[in-house]
Amino acid sequence: MINRSGKIVAILLIFIVLFASAGCGGPEKKKARFFEKGKALYEQGDYVKARLELKNAIQIDLNFAEAYYYLGLTDLKDGNLRGAYGSLSKAVELDPHLTAAQLELGKLLLAAKNPEQALEKANLVLAGEPDNTEALQLKSAILIRLEKPDEAEKILKDLLAKGVTEPKTYILLASIYDHRGERDKALDLVRQGLQVNPNEVNFHIILARVAVQQGNLDEAIAVYQKIIGIEPDNADHKLALASLQWEKGDKDEATGILNALLDTEPADEEVSLKVARFYATKKEKELAEETLTAALGKLPKSFLVRFQLSEFYLSDNKIDEAVKLLEQCLTLESDPAAPAILQAKNILGRIYLSRGEADKASAMVEAVLKENPKSIDAHFTRGNIFLLKGDGESAVGEFRVIVTEQPQNVPAYLRLAEAHFMNKQLELAGETLKKGLEANPDSRDILQRLVKFYMVKKDTGAAEETIKAFLAKHDDDWQVRAALGDFYVISQKMDTAREQYEKIIAMAPDNPVGYLRLSNLLWKKEQKKEAVALLEKGIAANRNSLPLISALAQVYLVEKQYDKAIALCEKRIAENPRDAFTYNLLGRVYLARKDFEPAEKAFNQAIALNPEWLTPHNSLAALYVLQGKPEGAITKFEEALKVDPDSAGTYLSLAMLYEQTGRYEQAMAVYERALAKNDKFWPAANNLAFLLSEHAPSPENLDRALKLVQQAQAVRPDEPEVLDTLGWVYYKMGNSQRAAEIISQAQSADPTNAILNYHLGLVLAETERQEEARQHLQEAVNSGQDFNGIDKARELLKSLP
Repeated sequence: MINRSGKIVAILLIFIVLFASAGCGGPEKKKARFFEKGKALYEQGDYVKARLELKNAIQIDLNFAEAYYYLGLTDLKDGNLRGAYGSLSKAVELDPHLTAAQLELGKLLLAAKNPEQALEKANLVLAGEPDNTEALQLKSAILIRLEKPDEAEKILKDLLAKGVTEPKTYILLASIYDHRGERDKALDLVRQGLQVNPNEVNFHIILARVAVQQGNLDEAIAVYQKIIGIEPDNADHKLALASLQWEKGDKDEATGILNALLDTEPADEEVSLKVARFYATKKEKELAEETLTAALGKLPKSFLVRFQLSEFYLSDNKIDEAVKLLEQCLTLESDPAAPAILQAKNILGRIYLSRGEADKASAMVEAVLKENPKSIDAHFTRGNIFLLKGDGESAVGEFRVIVTEQPQNVPAYLRLAEAHFMNKQLELAGETLKKGLEANPDSRDILQRLVKFYMVKKDTGAAEETIKAFLAKHDDDWQVRAALGDFYVISQKMDTAREQYEKIIAMAPDNPVGYLRLSNLLWKKEQKKEAVALLEKGIAANRNSLPLISALAQVYLVEKQYDKAIALCEKRIAENPRDAFTYNLLGRVYLARKDFEPAEKAFNQAIALNPEWLTPHNSLAALYVLQGKPEGAITKFEEALKVDPDSAGTYLSLAMLYEQTGRYEQAMAVYERALAKNDKFWPAANNLAFLLSEHAPSPENLDRALKLVQQAQAVRPDEPEVLDTLGWVYYKMGNSQRAAEIISQAQSADPTNAILNYHLGLVLAETERQEEARQHLQEAVNSGQDFNGIDKARELLKSLP
């Protein structure tokens, strides 16, 4: 595929692909026979059989360094980097002069972001072979990573001067020029390399990328046609050509290329999978599914095709279809330990758990662990099952297994910390997060959780130092910089916070976050004119930013500058006439001015554009209540349903009007009517589930509420309102641990939402996580939002120890 972003070349990335080695897989006569056969199989690409022969040779001679070397190459070909590192390390331990193994280890260390150790390997080889070209190329790549481009440039120029014309030398040197901004110089070098290596595909790919960046798609297409002439059997080149044709607007030509590719390789699973992924990236779900369904017809016993198709079904919320496919997988192989069978069971376990079917999930996981006790996926799911059941001690054991085996597994560290929190082992939770960040210094998720831990402990110094240490390595991470600014606001260091927000605006002027944070800070400091000016500047740079438009409209409302707010909304609507968000915002402005007729019209327009969006229905109900006309509105909605009994939006408006007037039974009845018309209408399922759990929480109703909200989640899995309802139902069922986990996900997606902070604070208090509860309750109470439960939130805050 062609990537339009990045520098000329992304030359250094191409180099890494190029630089990966081509091999990255009794008596003496018997040992030699096994070894030679293993080497031959490796060269033929039969890595499974090659591994068996090489291991046979090693069993005869445990000190057979060259066999360990080839075993390492085989592991590299299979993508088993851990195994490759182990085998190659053993090879050089047995024979430190095995140059090829030392170089492969150096490349692995460089890829693993350990350039210092990689440099040791390169220098070790060069000490004995100062003119070793591969070692010099490796050393230059390491020096580039260590930000010593001048030293690397000297090595590479010397190689060219000595007549070394291998492509990787040109590419490495071009990457140095490109990084300096010397684009023409870099391109000249690529063209020079192409003259002496006319069939080197990577040079052509670089030139195609340059053409794309310059907007010259025809030239890029011509280059890829030449590439296909050089490597006609490479499916990736044909996919890249199809992508260019698609981008050019010639979808028929692109589809023709893909169909020809499928016809040429009808029994190649990987080709069908790549074509399906191509269509998926182009948002052509039907074509993606058709491709895989056709492939399944030709390859009825294919696990890979079923796995990919089930993945598409899951992404499209076709859960039942995905489960059916995966269950079919279990019938394709009689060996319960077969890797594909274990993979299918692991996926099924995750799906069952997401549905709350813990027993079925547990059955799948236990079946996997019986055959493969080291299965990371199975341990992860089993840990989550224990968390769901509130068994933190058992969960700790599962997640510890994972972080011990895979120190780079970020989700496992987060879940292990969560298990410690569940067990009220706060210090262990903190230590887990610190170790996780040490092992994964680029993880923003662990950083955020660790900072939150420090804030709960009121250790503001540690929180600040942790964020600053992260930014020292990731200066351009605006999200973490925003978090540092927020931290300073909480610490009442307003000027320091302002500096951070201004840095975000300077580094990313087209990002609304800096403007929003800084304008909010200025407003708090009563610098209102400056806040308004900043928001206006932000909108000028981000014309389509709804958060900025909403923030400026809110400022105008507070200042009672209604005409300015209306003009802002109308300008946005003129440019985007199908923008439901701004129609709802316009309605709020008119409602604040008590201009009811245009407010009603705006809310109705928002509903017409997005009938499933709950907010304008609530706004419309609030308008009728404020006018003192709920009964007339109810009659109007009922009459409308007689005319159009399938109107989803009308059901929502009617039900919410009943809710706002405290008539919950009538509201539930309306939602029931809506679901009878369309059982996949997720807003009705979600709202009915919440009302059942809140106002009629019998065991039977709670069971039904859980099924309803899971039904809504199948349609909208990441919707904060749905996650909140799901968590609330679990809370009402007495499972506060599970509730806290789910509502926390909702709150993370919408951190300023008062209701989400209130609900999260409430369930955290139930789990005796008092400091975290206090933090979220305070956020809810201080939000300035009026919400159902605000008095209870204040009372709970006072009662916390």
